[in-house]
Amino acid sequence: MDRGCSNCSDQRIIVFTATNKEKPGSAFLRARGIDVHIHMPYCTPDAFEILASNYLNITTHKLFSEIKESILQTEVTRC
Repeated sequence: MDRGCSNCSDQRIIVFTATNKEKPGSAFLRARGIDVHIHMPYCTPDAFEILASNYLNITTHKLFSEIKESILQTEVTRC
């Protein structure tokens, strides 16, 4: 299981990835649970902006360009 964390103002985004959402790893089970589960198999920079706007009500952030570049450099494979 991989995870990433980012603070946006007073909110926190934690992204967990796992190969099987039905059987998460032990580190995840110790957490407080999931607020929102978003299936993002092929997230594009534009899709990321829409998600940030819809779920966090933000349209600009100093890290957006870095996040978009990271999305473009990430190789996504279908499970």
